[in-house]
Formats: sequence, structure tokens, C-alpha cells
Amino acid sequence: MFAKWRALDLSAIVLAGFSVVSVASAADLDAVGYEPIVEAQPVEVGSGWYLRGDLGYNISSKTGLSARDQFGNSISESFDLDKNFVPSVGIGYQFTDYLRADVTGSYSKQDMEDFPAEARIWDMMANAYVDLGNFAGFTPYLGGGLGFANVRYTFDTGVGDLKSDDDYRFAWALMAGVGIDVASNIKLDLGYRYGVISSGDVVSGNGITISDQDIKSHQLRAGIRFTTW
Repeated sequence: MFAKWRALDLSAIVLAGFSVVSVASAADLDAVGYEPIVEAQPVEVGSGWYLRGDLGYNISSKTGLSARDQFGNSISESFDLDKNFVPSVGIGYQFTDYLRADVTGSYSKQDMEDFPAEARIWDMMANAYVDLGNFAGFTPYLGGGLGFANVRYTFDTGVGDLKSDDDYRFAWALMAGVGIDVASNIKLDLGYRYGVISSGDVVSGNGITISDQDIKSHQLRAGIRFTTW
């Protein structure tokens, strides 16, 4: 009889133990925290694209002309080009808060001072910029560009115009300026641009070749950058 009660007591203890373990396990399961599942956010492709339009003003432009004959004799002279406005348009991409790039095209016509000639120039440039940070809506930047220019001269001979052939030249530029926040997707761009178009032959005939020197310009610019999509 005593053995029977001991068996019952042992069974009760075992059952009670399993009950305690079960309750504790359930409590432990309830206490386990699960991290919420974070869904991947879709990346907006092309969110940094922008269009730009600028109007530049050449405050100083210089070049020169030289003539040489078949015997190696030559003469050269430097000339200033008239001050003029230069419109340009472009499309670009803002890669990060500090790096962007764009492709621009511009067009200009300039008369030579003290010489009866006109230079017609259009260029296409690939430009890269480093934005130096946004300070209360103002973003200063530095930039540089490489590309090409198409140059054509028209000379007034007194009996008619003599036009040179279109000549494609290497061109490069350095820029500095500031972008000013106007709206969430619009910036006013104020800057300075130093540009150089390499020299080349202009016209030749009767044993004489006329060439120009590098065309160097200092330009003030104002424009708008509009972030599109």
C-alpha cells in the first residue's frame, strides 16, 4: 500500500513538473520578440535627371590670325572679339549630393575688333561638377568640361564675303559658381566659365594659308536647372 502511494506521488510530481515546464516554455515563447519584416523600397530610376538653360555673356574673348606663304614667311596679329551673349541648353544627372554631370550645347557669333571678320562658333561639351555642400540653400561648385567646337569665319573683302570651311576643334572649359535653391526641383545657377577652343587653319589659296590662334573667352553665366524625373 505504501509503495502504491509512493508511485502515485511520483506520478503527480512528474506531471506537475511537466506542467511547470510547459507553462514556462509557453511563457518563454510569448516573450520571444520578432523583428518586423522590412520590405525593400523600390529605387526610383532617374531621380537625378535635370534640364538646364543658360545665358552667358562674354566679357573678354581673344584670338589671333596668322598668314604664311609657301616660302615659310609669316605674319600674325592678335585680336579681341566683341562682347556678346551666348545661349546654351543641356541635360544632366545628379549622381550624389556632391557629384553631377551634364552635356551642353551653345552658339555664338562674334565680330573681331579692328578687323573685318566674324567668328561663328557652336560647341558641344561634356561637363563634370563637384558640389561643395548646401549652405542655407546655396551650393557652391567647381567644374570642368571637354568637347569640341565648330568654327567658321566670314571675312569682308570689300567686294564680297569670303567664308571659311566649317572646322571642328578640340575645346575645354573650367567653371565655378553657385546653385541657389528656388524650389524643391529648381535651382538658379550663377557662374563663371573660362573656355578655350584650339587653333586651326582657316582658309588657304594662292600659296597662302591663314590660321587662327586659340580662342580664349571669359564668360559670366546665369541659368536655371530643373530636376525633371
